[in-house]
Amino acid sequence: MFLSWMEVLKNGTVIRHIPFKSGVNLVLDKADSKTGGNSIGKSTLGRVLDYMFLAKPDDIYLDSEFKKPNPFVYALLEQNEITIKLCFVSEAKKEMVFIRNLPVGEKERTFAINDESVSASDYTEVLSKKIFGNHSSKPSIRNIAPKFVRNSHDKMQNTLSFLDVRTADAVYNYVFPFLFGFTKMELISDKASLDKTVKKLSKRLAAYRTPHKEGALQRMLKPIEKEIQELQLKLTSLNVVGESEKSVKALIALQSKISNLSIEVSKRNLIKDAQEGSISELQSQMATYDLKEIENIYKFALASLPKVHRQFEDVMRFHNTLIEKKVTFISESVNTIANEINALEKEIRKLEKDESAILERIKQPDVMSTLSAIQKQISLLSERKGEIEGSLKAINEAKETIATSNKKLDEIKRALLLNQAELDKNIEIFNLYFSEYSKILYGENYVFSLDFNSDTGHCMYSIDSISPNPEGGKKKGEISAYDLAYIKFAESAKLNRPRFVLHDSIEDVDHIQIRRIFDIANGIRGQYIVSMLRDKLLQIPEEIITECTIFELSDDEKFFLV
Repeated sequence: MFLSWMEVLKNGTVIRHIPFKSGVNLVLDKADSKTGGNSIGKSTLGRVLDYMFLAKPDDIYLDSEFKKPNPFVYALLEQNEITIKLCFVSEAKKEMVFIRNLPVGEKERTFAINDESVSASDYTEVLSKKIFGNHSSKPSIRNIAPKFVRNSHDKMQNTLSFLDVRTADAVYNYVFPFLFGFTKMELISDKASLDKTVKKLSKRLAAYRTPHKEGALQRMLKPIEKEIQELQLKLTSLNVVGESEKSVKALIALQSKISNLSIEVSKRNLIKDAQEGSISELQSQMATYDLKEIENIYKFALASLPKVHRQFEDVMRFHNTLIEKKVTFISESVNTIANEINALEKEIRKLEKDESAILERIKQPDVMSTLSAIQKQISLLSERKGEIEGSLKAINEAKETIATSNKKLDEIKRALLLNQAELDKNIEIFNLYFSEYSKILYGENYVFSLDFNSDTGHCMYSIDSISPNPEGGKKKGEISAYDLAYIKFAESAKLNRPRFVLHDSIEDVDHIQIRRIFDIANGIRGQYIVSMLRDKLLQIPEEIITECTIFELSDDEKFFLV
């Protein structure tokens, strides 16, 4: 997708219309400006563009160092309804307009696409799929957008580490594979989830197999079953007559029911114990950080405490809430099983009363004594049989789940290997352009390396050149070569990715390299948007500057006209 135009509306009236073009798009200070080109809002375009990609609005009106609002911009946003419209256009010339209001304070945030109101989640989903070509939850738009909107000093000093310095390294495991055409990003998270499941079940399986494995349990079960059968035969062969014979038969049937119910109780107790173990494991994962201590750490580090502390507290609360929901879900199951056990035990107690009543009716003391002894043995053996069968069931279910998960893991690994081959091919294509453009700029062939481990989902990335660790203007030149090479690569590989990049300030790049960057940008099917001071372009022909300028600003005509 390409940028077509942006509009800023104040109470429904357009106050700024910015058309984008192919090639270089310059945002400059006016040539006749008497106060110079600083602090006139050249960087605001990048901040507004980033806002449309779900960045927070703070950077638009807050001072980056002291976090104080610009009084003129803040008053404009507070007292008026400011709306931003951003139009994209596809290769097929089909337009799509994304719309957001720009509120401050407690004002409601609104979203729309092609003048139709949508929810924030729908806006995010469509933006992710249509503009960035991302159909997975990871990486998020905020993980990807900084690659295409380098609107800060840090982003213009780090070719590859363009995200916030606090971003976990694991995020890049999703970002770079995605950028270079790894089409099955969900496989990485699926694999991680299955790996976690297998690890958890394997640990549980080891516990089930202690102290006896399934083979030993099977061998233990057969003698018990045989002994129970023999005891039951003894019951049926007792020498009883008359009413005692009827009572014995009733007693045998009753005791068989008690035995079966006892087995069910044993099985349920095993499941209940396993689930209570899961609850204890989850509760041990609850975050219990001392927020006051964290506050002291941030104060010592001179960090922006309120924002960071609040974010950490929110993340911790979210983490704990998820665990609490899992605990609640499992606890409900435990309660259900406990109720079933109580019902079974109640039924057993009732049957035991009936059993006692029958025993009292049997008039042959010797028979009653024998019956009682045999049934006690049967009851103990049945209980042990239930425990063994419960353990075997738990072991077999865990083994089946592990086997199914491992089968899915094998399928995922095969798919990952296929995607990795495509990824490696795309890196080679990208490096053809990156090497070419860096050679044009600095006479050196830069190479981007991405070592992606499809088994672990981790990646290592770097840029290799003869002169490592460039600084200042040369670093920005490297970033320009990288980003322009990416646009060319996306076209060549037919990837649905943004075909534009915004750079905020390249004044310290030598004028020779600036001219070459412009030549490269004007020679590809993409858009290179850069805001800079006009007096840094004195060596660039005026006709090129005029042709590439999309709008100019001055102290009297800033971005928001305030």
